Amino acid sequence: MGQYRGDTVSNDDFVSIMTEKGRIVGPLHLIDLYEGIAYVNHISSGSIVCGPVSSVRVPTDEERADVWHHVKLAETLHESERQVAEVLASTSNDRRVQGLISRAKARGLTVVEAGGFYKVFVEKGESVYISKNCRRLDLSGFSIYHALVRQISESEASVRRLGRVCAQAIDIPDEHLDQLWDECIDALCAK
Repeated sequence: MGQYRGDTVSNDDFVSIMTEKGRIVGPLHLIDLYEGIAYVNHISSGSIVCGPVSSVRVPTDEERADVWHHVKLAETLHESERQVAEVLASTSNDRRVQGLISRAKARGLTVVEAGGFYKVFVEKGESVYISKNCRRLDLSGFSIYHALVRQISESEASVRRLGRVCAQAIDIPDEHLDQLWDECIDALCAK
């Protein structure tokens, strides 16, 4: 095995290096021959670590296996965290949309589930569609004027197959959703 010489190793070669935190194995990032320091990408943490060039050597099979084991653990942890975040966001959105739906029902409006939306309406035909993730409102048969609401022409609604949708709010910030929802419900109840 032995040590690498500075002129025989190139970036991305897999090396083992002694650092203040112990021996680290990973792709070589850079060798500074003038300072006598080698920089290695610590795969499992994603950071760059350094140590003396004299400590750089070919990693053992056991060291390589250990690195890939840590990488797999890190990938598994990352995937688990992503799945937990999705569940929490979904649960939060479900509670949020159910709260908005409850407020509409309390005002005497009818609510039905329609695909990825809930349709909130009065008998005269005007309605508000709220996406199940609380990020989009479609106003059908009426409109309101609000900074987050974009008016939609009949031709655009036809091209986008939105039926009688006259206005839309997309990517509604959480801090504005309640106020916008109340304005839509007030407009529906006034019809």
